[in-house]
Amino acid sequence: MIQFTDELFKCKKGAVYRFHNIKEDKSYIGSSLVPISRIKAHMRGASSFGKIYMQNPDDFEIEILEKDIPQDILRERELFYIKKFDSVVNGYNKTYQTISGPKGPVGARPLTDELYKLTNTETGEVYYCITPTDYCTIVGCSQAQRYKFGVDGKWRNWKLEVIDGSKIKWGDIYKHNRHAKD
Repeated sequence: MIQFTDELFKCKKGAVYRFHNIKEDKSYIGSSLVPISRIKAHMRGASSFGKIYMQNPDDFEIEILEKDIPQDILRERELFYIKKFDSVVNGYNKTYQTISGPKGPVGARPLTDELYKLTNTETGEVYYCITPTDYCTIVGCSQAQRYKFGVDGKWRNWKLEVIDGSKIKWGDIYKHNRHAKD
């Protein structure tokens, strides 16, 4: 276990951290490219988990689980620890994983391996999403308009397919979506 005070300031890349409630044996796992700022935000109550932390801060230990993680695999490492500590079912994490889309972070990895693949039929651009909110953000439609993707999965110049994402590395999706928007 890497100590919070000793190692946090030495982190040169991303880090995965853990808030561990020692009384209830529950965890919150997070990751950040600037972990000291993110952890301080939780400690000030400036996040949904931070509000829980603020109720009983003395019940928590804070630790860095892994440091100096490149950005393209940071979310994968976070997911590894979320599963290891079972922090969605028996902890404070609400979802399994966030991934990036063409306009920044969108969505959270669900319990299923189902993914949405969006293809722009005019430009050939391809994006991967995990929720209808994600693909609505990408194509520029409202939640109320998402029904317009008919049974054939087409709307305007977009084609929507549901694919099996169980063999896809989430870091690869992050890289793909980032490069697609450049």
